Amino acid sequence: MYLSKRKNGKHYYLSLVESVRVNGQVYKKTVKQFGRIDLLDPQFVTSLEEQYAKQKLSRQLTAQQQRDEAVKAVQKLQH
Repeated sequence: MYLSKRKNGKHYYLSLVESVRVNGQVYKKTVKQFGRIDLLDPQFVTSLEEQYAKQKLSRQLTAQQQRDEAVKAVQKLQH
């Protein structure tokens, strides 16, 4: 899941979006709409951005760790 900031007319809107795979196709599914960014509490927006940035970093680290472990396993098999 990730936060999406979209412009519609003069205003930007914040929503929570997830990627969903259906029959091999990837679609975006809006999970929650928060509304116009200029009407939201700035601290709320900042906390959401930090929360989802941490989750993204965590997923990236996990993926990197999995790649590292796979490389080590292949190297062990080759020696």
